[in-house]
Amino acid sequence: MKRIGLFIMTFCLAVSGTAQLEYLVNPSCVALGETGVFKIDVKPDSISDDMIVWEDNSGHLSFPNGNKGRLVTVKGETPGDFKLSVRIGNIVNNQGPHIFGTVKPSTVTALHFFVITSNGVHAVSQEMIDRWTATANRAYRQAAMSFYKASVTYVEKPEWFHVTDFDQVDNIVDHARGTGGLEVYCVSTFFGGIHGVNRADGMVIKATEKDFVLAHEIGHACGLDDIAEVFVGDALVSEDLVRSKNWSGGPGTGHYPKDLKHQDLIRRLLMYYSVIREDTAVSIPLEDVKGNMVRTGVPVNSSPMIRNVGVESMNRNPRHN
Repeated sequence: MKRIGLFIMTFCLAVSGTAQLEYLVNPSCVALGETGVFKIDVKPDSISDDMIVWEDNSGHLSFPNGNKGRLVTVKGETPGDFKLSVRIGNIVNNQGPHIFGTVKPSTVTALHFFVITSNGVHAVSQEMIDRWTATANRAYRQAAMSFYKASVTYVEKPEWFHVTDFDQVDNIVDHARGTGGLEVYCVSTFFGGIHGVNRADGMVIKATEKDFVLAHEIGHACGLDDIAEVFVGDALVSEDLVRSKNWSGGPGTGHYPKDLKHQDLIRRLLMYYSVIREDTAVSIPLEDVKGNMVRTGVPVNSSPMIRNVGVESMNRNPRHN
């Protein structure tokens, strides 16, 4: 946290894709014509909401419910980048925290599900598909994107029910082409503990209670990378590691507590490679983040490098061939 006179101000950590919240707190992107919610902690509690003033000089945002308080709603008025800053009352030059973002037109992408069946047994249920899709929509609201279940087709292919190698994946995704959206092939099991794979021609996902897996694979369809934390060590989050547009104001200010380890931040990202995490860890930052690369599901031991995990690196109109 950063001290400002007698005050302590810090943006709350982003909350993304939770079942309890239908909106995102501190999103990287606000959809044109729609609203986003931003929140900041200000201490002591005796400071009234009327003293906490949010400002945006970009002209891309409006404040439909006013610009004061610990929680503020903004509306995307015109496309473009913005910088929200916060000050206390009439205090000037207080170097208060700020947060960067962007306003973009919404995109909508069709999802075509192909459920592999074996002797009439479906690899996944409609309920599971609906949960996956709902989680993807909550996660991608922070990128002004949405998805809908355009079709569900049952494919009787016992030889595809259990995926045993990557050659089999290539055969599966060749089943359908030219749907105008993303093709999602649902199988029962996957070799090597893999939960999902994206190819240029489609993606394959196994039956799983991990609701974020579809959202993660959609990230790959949008051109984003896997990111791993294993070799980052105990380094604290810093502007160098998260880039300036994700930093939000200075050491200890912004989304990040001053004692947050960078490896713990990486575990909150949608593109974190491991399924051993919470379903709520689906953050899409504005800019890319340094971490370690992943090959065939295994982290590569190297110095941290820029990984494409942010809105600015995304193809927001993903389509399979």
